[in-house]
Amino acid sequence: CYLNESQGDINCISIRCPAILERNYSPHLLGRIRDLMKAGSLIKLSNPSFMFNNCITLDTLADFIIELLLNPPKGYSVLPVAASDPQPFSSVVDHLKVESKFSGDIQWIPNNMPSFNLDIDLALEYGFKPKPVEESLRWWFRELSGA
Repeated sequence: CYLNESQGDINCISIRCPAILERNYSPHLLGRIRDLMKAGSLIKLSNPSFMFNNCITLDTLADFIIELLLNPPKGYSVLPVAASDPQPFSSVVDHLKVESKFSGDIQWIPNNMPSFNLDIDLALEYGFKPKPVEESLRWWFRELSGA
């Protein structure tokens, strides 16, 4: 690959982002679940015990980008970013349920697809300062309420 051969010549960072938590969110998984809850729809999910960290707040992402601009790294790197302190997916869904005042049913269905959380260790070496999942969700809910 050209980039692998030219790492000493090109300074480039690729940031791999999960669900970006912000007021005008795109239809990421958590946003879709929240929208279904607000609509009172039946919700079918899988992997309740999966340790979820696949989200990041907009301010955390912005702070990291500023850090990279102030301290530009050399070479080429791909940096996954996400929240720290993963929580069981069922706990994340419970937070959404409370925030959206959802009183409907959630059906947990079997799924043979493995889940994965994001390894943020390399981003931490570049100065990334993640919020824990629970704090990220609280931040998002405050943003959504306009507070």
